[in-house]
Amino acid sequence: MPSISFTPTDDTSVTLIGLYQKDDMGTQSYLPANRLPGYSAGPTVSYDFFSGEPDLNHMDSEYIAGSLLIDHRFSDNIQFASRTRYFHMDVDYAEIFGWNTYADAERTLLNRLSYALIDEYQGISTDNNIMFNFNTGNFEHKVLVGIDYLGYERDYREGNSPGAAPNPAPIDLFNPQYGAPYTIGYGSPRSTSHTQLGIYIQEQLRYADRVSLVLGLRHDHATSKLNGVTREPNKAWTFRAGLIGDLTDTISPYASYSESFLPTFGVNMLGVHYKPRRGRQYEVGVKWQPTNRALVTMALFDIRESNSLTRDPDNVGNQIQAGMTGSQGGEIEVKIDVPGDFQFTGSYSYVDAKILRDNNGRQGFRVDNLPEHQASIWGTKSFDLSDDVTAKIGGGIRYISNKVDRTMNYIMDSVTLADAMASVDYGDWTLSINASNIFNTRWYTNCTYSVAVAEGSCYAGTARTLLTSLRYKF
Repeated sequence: MPSISFTPTDDTSVTLIGLYQKDDMGTQSYLPANRLPGYSAGPTVSYDFFSGEPDLNHMDSEYIAGSLLIDHRFSDNIQFASRTRYFHMDVDYAEIFGWNTYADAERTLLNRLSYALIDEYQGISTDNNIMFNFNTGNFEHKVLVGIDYLGYERDYREGNSPGAAPNPAPIDLFNPQYGAPYTIGYGSPRSTSHTQLGIYIQEQLRYADRVSLVLGLRHDHATSKLNGVTREPNKAWTFRAGLIGDLTDTISPYASYSESFLPTFGVNMLGVHYKPRRGRQYEVGVKWQPTNRALVTMALFDIRESNSLTRDPDNVGNQIQAGMTGSQGGEIEVKIDVPGDFQFTGSYSYVDAKILRDNNGRQGFRVDNLPEHQASIWGTKSFDLSDDVTAKIGGGIRYISNKVDRTMNYIMDSVTLADAMASVDYGDWTLSINASNIFNTRWYTNCTYSVAVAEGSCYAGTARTLLTSLRYKF
């Protein structure tokens, strides 16, 4: 991502950032839940079983973005900051996929559906604020006043399998044959546009260099249009507050409360606009720094959120909104720097996430595809290869506990994954290699299950992945 910065005056800096990305990729198909190794007493499908059509399944995209960053210091007490970004993306997506039912009594011929999307969207976002710094007695003040705006336009057409089944033809789980004829029928073009305008003010007070209080207030006004028809705008005030105090030089407890309002741009497959997501969070915790080489952070939280998006269990190409979810839990993170240029980070989190309100009778269910327990440990070692060359190596493991589908009838097993990295720096050059899931462990990110047909679909987790990059700073 190339960037260029310049300073027209001693008090002004300007940065331009550009990005162009073009991807031509295939798609990853879903796997039948009752035919997975470890989940079936009978024959099982291969982990890399593909239920689509190699000549069709694809996701081609082209993305361009440009950002403008401006900072200006009017005085030691007044600073201005502006962040503006424009983006444009074209997407050509099509896939055939297996979906939950079978064409034969032996349940070996998996029925298939298709989905296609021609999509173009563009938008501009800008955030502009002024910071005022001043003192009143023993209080240090930082007051932030700002306005932000997001404008977003989208033109798209969706398609699926028209006509009577089978279209496309079923596929044999154990002897897949590709190249069967199929047709995809596109619906009418749709055009949507959305705007969000926000104004905000935040006050950060520091008392006697021991206690900090943050208070924030924000108002949002969001509009949406579908094919030129404007829906009623959504408006909301949200508030946030946080307090942290230094009891000693090493221990700082804190507490916070925050509210959120997030317009969900877009419509479902029926053309119905999504409702904004609303939420609130309480959090208490403590930061402990026993030495200048170690930091321990512990927190407890309580979160409520409404109208979050989730995958439609009856249509893979659609998303639906949940009623209300609630999450309670805690987390701990430990960072340690050890003599000899070793760095270690360990973390653990527990989340008890439940459905609090739902139109389909799922109150009290666990939130689907969300683990209750997660833990990780990561370590790196830096060293000099010569006067001009430095290197770093690292590795770690991640643990993800079991998950359930939205009906709580299908359980995905827990998994432990290993990652590693290595990098070399020479002057302004950096060569790095990052490897995830280095032992190529088989796991599943999410599943859906239908009791009515005694089958479901699972999405395979990322297999072993190597990413190499070469960077030059100038």
